[in-house]
Amino acid sequence: AEALVRWHSTELGSVGRAEFIPVAEESDIIHEIGDWVLREGCRFAAEVRKHVERPVFMTINLSARQVDRRMPGLISAALDAHALPPELLKIEPADIGLDRSDRIVWPHVILNTSR
Repeated sequence: AEALVRWHSTELGSVGRAEFIPVAEESDIIHEIGDWVLREGCRFAAEVRKHVERPVFMTINLSARQVDRRMPGLISAALDAHALPPELLKIEPADIGLDRSDRIVWPHVILNTSR
């Protein structure tokens, strides 16, 4: 499973992520969006696990702007809140707005989220 966020505006119609993610990053609402997606993604994966007999993997894309010191704690809290084993959660960088230096940050952050 993959947690995706889409925006449908009554005025603009369907707004693509390439348009709304940069706006969310500039306004810093990206942290609230990402926190919610992380919690809901873990909740959903845990709920699905109750109904299937195989592992349910959840992939969540995070903006490079969301990767900060609090991210490992947020990931750990979301996993704990829903009793989701960490090996079932995959965090990937969103490809919007990344450059080479942003990509270097990811392995360090992911390694620090293991329990």
